Amino acid sequence: MTKLLPVPVFGLGVGTGGLLWGLFLLDRKPLFGVLGMLGGMAVLLGSLAKLCDESRAE
Repeated sequence: MTKLLPVPVFGLGVGTGGLLWGLFLLDRKPLFGVLGMLGGMAVLLGSLAKLCDESRAE
């Protein structure tokens, strides 16, 4: 039985929102768009790493 913690799932939503915000911001303010995309990808990667590590059966 797997139980999802709310923190990694919340991180997936925040990371996706940050990535989309960065994409929409690229045409108006490219520097902030790139920084937003990098931040969103970092949050997504951290959340996915936690979810994959917790679901691995040893």
